[in-house]
Amino acid sequence: MKKNSLVYSFFLLLIVSTFACTRNTQQINFAENSSELATPTKKPDYRLGFGDVLDIRFFNNRNYNISVPVRPDGNITIEKIGDVYVDGKTPAYVDSVITAAFSKFLREPEVTVIVMEFGNNHFYVLGEVETPGRYAIAKELTAFQAVAMAGGTKADAKMSHALLIRRAETASPLIMPVNLKKLEDKENAAAIFLDLKPNDIIFIPNTRISDFAGFMSNVYSTILPPVDSYLRAVFWSRL
Repeated sequence: MKKNSLVYSFFLLLIVSTFACTRNTQQINFAENSSELATPTKKPDYRLGFGDVLDIRFFNNRNYNISVPVRPDGNITIEKIGDVYVDGKTPAYVDSVITAAFSKFLREPEVTVIVMEFGNNHFYVLGEVETPGRYAIAKELTAFQAVAMAGGTKADAKMSHALLIRRAETASPLIMPVNLKKLEDKENAAAIFLDLKPNDIIFIPNTRISDFAGFMSNVYSTILPPVDSYLRAVFWSRL
């Protein structure tokens, strides 16, 4: 009887130990997975554009401090060094360029570039929508949400032939056809739910556009003028 009691106690202890080890393993794996899920995806560095206002500070050389807007041609003007092209560049890059330029007549200049005002944080919804115009990007937005912000489409709008027009780095603006009527289409969903970027244009036509090249050649003269000078300045050199 005593022997059986010892055997029972041994197996009970073994079961409890095994359960404890298993639970600890699950907790560790859960913690590792939670940490991975909680790790935020790194967003790309901010790129400067027309309308941004930069505050350029010189440590120990405050007489060179300046606040300057980015012009439509993408340049800023700084005393001593003249124009500096900043469109599409990061603040850190501009910092390095200014530092290198001032190193020619200042000893070890320490420069800080801060974006005080963001001028290009907007997108546009044009064409057959109730309230066409410019809208601020206050959060991550998709083409479908952008159209909703513009009051939705008019009766004669061709939602199946919508266009997303995006400024390219080194070429003419890109055109992406977006069928806003096929939300369930997996291939089309990639475009519908693509996050908008500053200066993107969502265009809702009232007819099918088959000649994209011809359409783009007329963008500057037929679509942009009614909007504002801001958008014209952004695209003028790309068309």
